[in-house]
Amino acid sequence: MIATVLQYISILSPILVLIVGIRKWKSFLWFFCLTDLVADLSISMVRYILHGNFQMLAILYMPIEFILLTLIFNYKFKLPKVWLAALIIIPLLIYSYLAIQNGNNYTMTPGSVFSFTYIIFTILGFYYIIKEPKAIFLDRDWFFWFCTAIAMYAAGSFLIFLFFNHIKSHSMSMLAKIWTYIFTILNLLKNILLTFSIWRFTKNSHEPH
Repeated sequence: MIATVLQYISILSPILVLIVGIRKWKSFLWFFCLTDLVADLSISMVRYILHGNFQMLAILYMPIEFILLTLIFNYKFKLPKVWLAALIIIPLLIYSYLAIQNGNNYTMTPGSVFSFTYIIFTILGFYYIIKEPKAIFLDRDWFFWFCTAIAMYAAGSFLIFLFFNHIKSHSMSMLAKIWTYIFTILNLLKNILLTFSIWRFTKNSHEPH
């Protein structure tokens, strides 16, 4: 019962971000949370109602999530288009290669590529915040909340994705518990922190305030 409630709260948690940030609906951050909500609801519907191949849907969504998050980071990094394209294409190629290698065997291991990339992005993001502070207090900087949310989520998901096959081969019940009580909580906390991020986000977020 607790596990089911926790899963539903985690799945619906992006709604909080969407409500708080409704006036910023044109931002990549708001669109990312909307996409995240639609993807989680679709995966749940395919899994529990249609009893279809929800694993494939999850695998297809991960590259979309990666592209959106990279674009949000680039809002601050402002990389040249060539560098931005390389940062998107290279991880996508590695992810595709690993996914193809696994064939019809459902695994989240390729997702560790994206999580590792997020960790690098957040480290660079925190360095950017320290080097070029845009707010007197950190809690007033939307990018600080964003980096904190993604850093926490990426660090946890990286380990889960990386050892997904190993845990799955030894104990499916253990994998289910890890997914329910660790991954869903990470996702919930991520969206709570993103709520603070979009609350602080304005069109002039790149300026000191």
